[in-house]
Amino acid sequence: MPIGDSISIIFLSLTVMAVLLALHPYISYPITLYFLSKYRSKPYGSEVSPSGCGTSAQLSHQPSLAILLCVHNEEREIRQRVDDLLLHSASLAETQILIYSDGSSDNTVEVLQTYGSRITVVESSERRGKTYGMNALVEIAQAELLVFTDATVRMGPQALTHLITHFQDPAIGCVCAQIIAHDHPSENSSNQSDNSTADTSVKSWAFDAAIRRMETQVASVIGAHGPLFAIRRELHKVVPVDLIDDFYVSMSILFSGHRVVQADNVVGFKTVAKERKDEYLRKVRIACQAFNVHRAIRPALKQQSLLIQYLYASHKTLRWTTIYSLLFAAIFGFFALVSAGFVGLAVWAIALATGCVFLGYLGVKPFNRMVDALLPFVANGVGIIESVQGKKYQTWSSAASARDGSSAN
Repeated sequence: MPIGDSISIIFLSLTVMAVLLALHPYISYPITLYFLSKYRSKPYGSEVSPSGCGTSAQLSHQPSLAILLCVHNEEREIRQRVDDLLLHSASLAETQILIYSDGSSDNTVEVLQTYGSRITVVESSERRGKTYGMNALVEIAQAELLVFTDATVRMGPQALTHLITHFQDPAIGCVCAQIIAHDHPSENSSNQSDNSTADTSVKSWAFDAAIRRMETQVASVIGAHGPLFAIRRELHKVVPVDLIDDFYVSMSILFSGHRVVQADNVVGFKTVAKERKDEYLRKVRIACQAFNVHRAIRPALKQQSLLIQYLYASHKTLRWTTIYSLLFAAIFGFFALVSAGFVGLAVWAIALATGCVFLGYLGVKPFNRMVDALLPFVANGVGIIESVQGKKYQTWSSAASARDGSSAN
């Protein structure tokens, strides 16, 4: 076989491998989860946790709840949020609502004070970040179950009541809500959006919910969502203030031998960003924060079962590195064509891909949807670089286009 042909085959093989790695989190991973769920289903209450250790006796009473919320400059939104929490907790006998104001410079605290003894407000005069605030609220919480939420989510009907029932299984340490995303004020409206960025984000949330549903059936969800999740108080581990709390806390619970599950009857409605720049910056921040947690928990991850390591690599690691897999696929594909003598085709392929991205960036349909689909991959890659460079997002500003008014956490 001529040397040129051998080189071409090598580059082609590398291209195929890179493409398969890029596609795995979105195609082959869901397929493997589907088949694993048929042979390794874990219905609630059927058995103890994978490590064989339960946490407490099966609940024979309605456990007490503490709802934890961190806010910053939320005067335009906070009353609606607190009213929503009071409505959902009204039917529950023992419920605390604890709210931390992270250096708010508007009238957030004044609005909160109008609720009197119905809520507990912890005020900080300076910005310390969401994780610091959540740690502070956990410290004063006097409840068996802790519910973590934020100002951007609205609970579905009987969310708290449904949430409690899942803790009847002593193997379950963390319950995540199913997050339904939308880009309009009413969560009852259609999820179909005319805004390409928002529509892509809505579909991404729906896909992630489906993955978490299958992970629940197989073993455990790989990391909780910040908008709405709950844990057993005794399993909480203090989070370093420069790390994101939802991912760190839920993975610590998983590593302790308890399950993290998604409960589809516990629903949270979340408004997504409509501006491409807002969504990109949000994705970069989350990727950087998540990878910082990854670096902190890596030693514990190595001690987990092969199944958990596979779920983690598929759901997290390969998603974070998708853009690098795609870049390597493009590079190897280019050299495969060149080494096979198709130089012109290789150049035209690069020109075509560049032109499509440029048109999408300008908002030309349908190329804009291609750019919005690639955006999370690019943001994840940038976030990883920021994490390696030592970037911390202890405080951040939320996207103004995801709500009527701007806010920060």
